[in-house]
Amino acid sequence: MTARATLLAALALAAVWATQFALLAPTNFTRTDEWLYVSLTSRGIVDCPHMQRPLALLWALPGALLPHRFIGFHLTDGVYVLLSGWLVFLLARRLSGDVLLALLAGVFALVWSPRDMNRLLTVQATVAAGPTFATLLAFVLLVESWVRGRVLLLAFAGAVAFVAVRSYEATAALMLGGPLLVLWMAGIRSRRAWIWAGAFGAVVVFAVALTALFLRRPEASYQFALGFDPRPRAVIGRLALQFGWHLLPLVMPPPALVTVAVGVSAAVFVLGCGLVAADGRRGNAGSSPPLPLAGLAALGALLAALGYLPFCLLSSIQSATRTQFLSGPGIALLLAATATLVCSFLPAPGRQAGMGLLGAWVVAFGTGNTVAMQGLWTEMSSYPAQTGLLRQLAARVPDVRPHTLVVLLDESDAFPAVFTFRHAIGYLYDQRAAGVVWGGADYLYSFSFDAAGVRLEPWPVIREAWRDEPTRYGYGELIVARSGADRRLALVREWPSALPPLPPSARYDPEARIVRGGAPVAAQRILGPP
Repeated sequence: MTARATLLAALALAAVWATQFALLAPTNFTRTDEWLYVSLTSRGIVDCPHMQRPLALLWALPGALLPHRFIGFHLTDGVYVLLSGWLVFLLARRLSGDVLLALLAGVFALVWSPRDMNRLLTVQATVAAGPTFATLLAFVLLVESWVRGRVLLLAFAGAVAFVAVRSYEATAALMLGGPLLVLWMAGIRSRRAWIWAGAFGAVVVFAVALTALFLRRPEASYQFALGFDPRPRAVIGRLALQFGWHLLPLVMPPPALVTVAVGVSAAVFVLGCGLVAADGRRGNAGSSPPLPLAGLAALGALLAALGYLPFCLLSSIQSATRTQFLSGPGIALLLAATATLVCSFLPAPGRQAGMGLLGAWVVAFGTGNTVAMQGLWTEMSSYPAQTGLLRQLAARVPDVRPHTLVVLLDESDAFPAVFTFRHAIGYLYDQRAAGVVWGGADYLYSFSFDAAGVRLEPWPVIREAWRDEPTRYGYGELIVARSGADRRLALVREWPSALPPLPPSARYDPEARIVRGGAPVAAQRILGPP
C-alpha cells in the first residue's frame, strides 16, 4: 500500500467521520453514570471494583483534560471512533490486499450502528468506544507483528489486549478472535503461526482468568444482576436477534433519510471513494477474487458474533443497546467483503462504481439512522433535567462548609439513584459535600437516619479505590432541597415531614452550611449558562 493511497483513504475516512460527528449533541445523557464518571476521572480514579474493571475509566480519563466541560468527553469519544475507523481500514487492507474494500470497511465501521442508542452518548460511550479502539489496535499490532516478524510488536499487542480486557471484560470474546487473523494470513498449516497466535491468545486468557476469579466472589453483583444465561439455544437465539438488528436496517429506509445531513454524508463518501478508486486504478482496488472475498465475509461474521457473544450470554439484553460497539468492526468487514464480492461479477469498468454505489447506500442509511437516534436523544436526554436542577442548587448554594450533606427530595425524578447525585454534589463542591436522594435506588451507596444524623455508607468493595469511607453527618450539617414535579428547586428551611422526624435535641440550620460571597467554585462551570 503506497503512502499516497494511505493518505487519501485516511482523509476520506476523516471527512466521513466529520459528517457523522457533527450530528451528535454533547448533551446526550442517561440518568445514571455521567456524574459518576465525571467525578471519578476528575480525581484520576479509573478503577470500578464493583465490576472488576480496574481500568474501566482509563478511556474516559482524557475527557477530564478539558476541565469542567462535557465537550472533553464528547471529543474523546469522537476521536476513539475515528481511530477505530482508521484501524479497521488498516486491518482490512492487510487481510484483503484491496484498498477500496478496506476503505469501505473503515467507512462502515464509522457509520453503521443503526440501532445502538448508546453509541451517541456523551460520557458513557467513552468506556465502550475506548476498549473497542484498543481491541482494534491490538489486532493491527498483532497482524503487523506477524507480517514483519517482530516479537516486540507481538508483546505490545498482548499488552494492549490485556489492558482492554481488564478495562472492559466484554472485549475478551472478540479479542480471542485475534489469533484467527494470523492464521488467515499464514494458513492453518503454519506451525509458527499457531505459536504466534497462541502467544497472543494466552495473554487474553490470562486477563479473562483474572476477571473470572473475581466473578466468583459474592460482591460481583453487577454482572450477575444482568442475568447470566449460557443455555446454547438461548444464546443462539440472541445472536440471531443481534445480527438482525444490525443487518436488517440495510433494507429498511430510516425515517430521516431525506435530510441535508444524509446528502452531505453520501456526497463526501462518494468524493472520497472516487479519489481512492482513481488512485487505485494503478493498483488492485476492487479486483479481489471471489473465493477469498467469501472467506473474508465469513471471517467478518465470525468476529461480529464474538463481539455480540458476551451480551448474548445475558438474559437481560433484549435490544441492540451497547452491542454494536464491539461487533461493529466485524459487521463492517462482512459488509465490505460482501459488497466487493457482489461487484466482482460485474464487468471490470463497473466494479469500482458498483462498490461506490453500495457504499453510498450504507452511508446514507447509516446517517439517516443516526439523525433519527439523535432526535430521540434530544427528546429524552436527562441533561436538561439534571443540569437544570443542579444549576438552581448552585444559585441558591454557591458553596458549602466542609462536611455538608445535601438531601434531595426529588419529585421530578431527575436523579433516580443515590450514587448519581452523591457524585454530582461531590464534584460541584470540590468534595466538600456529598448528596443523597430520598427514595433513590441505593446501588453502590446506602444511607440511614438515626438519632445522631445521617450515615452515608459506600459499598465495601468501592471504598478503598474511590477513597470513600462511611461518613456520619449531624442534622446541623444537612441541607434539604426539594425539586417539584415542575422541576423548580427550593431549599427547605424547616425540617420536612417527608423525612424521618427530627430528634428533639437536633438542630437543622441549612443557612449555616452555605458559604456566600466567596470565589466561584470552578467545577460549577460544567453546568453552563441557564
